[in-house]
Amino acid sequence: MKYSAVAALLAASSSTVLAAQFDVTVAFNKTKTYTPNNLSVNIGDTIKFTWAGGPHTVTQMGENNDPCLPLTGGIDSKNQTAQSTLGLKFNTAGTRMFGCTVGKHCAGGMKLTVNVLEAGAPAPVATGSTGSTDTAALPSATAPAATPASPAYPVATGTSTTPTGTTSGTVHTIIAGQGGLTFTPAALTIKQGDTVTWSFPGSTHNVKQTADKDSCTPMAGGFQSTNLMGGATFNHTFTTETGVIWYVCTFQGHCGQGMKAAITIDGTTGATTNGSTATPAAGSTSSAGTTIVSLASLAGAVAASAWMFL
Repeated sequence: MKYSAVAALLAASSSTVLAAQFDVTVAFNKTKTYTPNNLSVNIGDTIKFTWAGGPHTVTQMGENNDPCLPLTGGIDSKNQTAQSTLGLKFNTAGTRMFGCTVGKHCAGGMKLTVNVLEAGAPAPVATGSTGSTDTAALPSATAPAATPASPAYPVATGTSTTPTGTTSGTVHTIIAGQGGLTFTPAALTIKQGDTVTWSFPGSTHNVKQTADKDSCTPMAGGFQSTNLMGGATFNHTFTTETGVIWYVCTFQGHCGQGMKAAITIDGTTGATTNGSTATPAAGSTSSAGTTIVSLASLAGAVAASAWMFL
């Protein structure tokens, strides 16, 4: 009986570790969008919404199958502005629709579809996902693109990894080339000890650290990827760095066209809440199988929802 109890505890712990966190930016670059706007997740996974502007809402839609009519009993963040955050955990399978109720934003295209898969389903797929898992041992959730014809320039496919120390912190994902010459998100705040995974789902790009925000020249001793495409990923763990780290894509002059981004590293380890949290109380559950979770670190590997958020 003791063995059974321990086995059950370990099973619960394993289930928690394998769950994933996906990041969605509300009003990326001050646009009326959710970025990404289509996600596939598994039961137990969590989406963290971060507002880059506003006011906007994250409101569960679908009343009478209308993608812009709020669902009775569904999640509603109310109006939020820049730096607000909201975490949603998905408890049951099915399709969820979200939209912004401010003005005619939803009718204008500010919508998000989340497909929640049954337990044991294949790895979740995100269309232009900024998703990340809370363990570095898991594979990328981005679906590899079809292998293109061989280009005339050097390109690495598959996974390119530069581990620097252990990956005991949170793993964050940045998408290269989502909808143009961009990194999504373009600004990210992490903790020392966290890992960033850059995903290259489509055309060719790279990641090169620079000395400052104005430079397009790779910094000596900084992290650098090769040219990557077609589902490849590149990882870097920030074990000692603090402050603002700048990086660019140097492929075919992309940096000069604005393909730059920054990561701000808090020198303390562990996770904290960054910005104000959205109105609904943590732990409340909608009638559609979605739970609002706290955007603070939860202690213990076998906690019901052992999530660490920025």
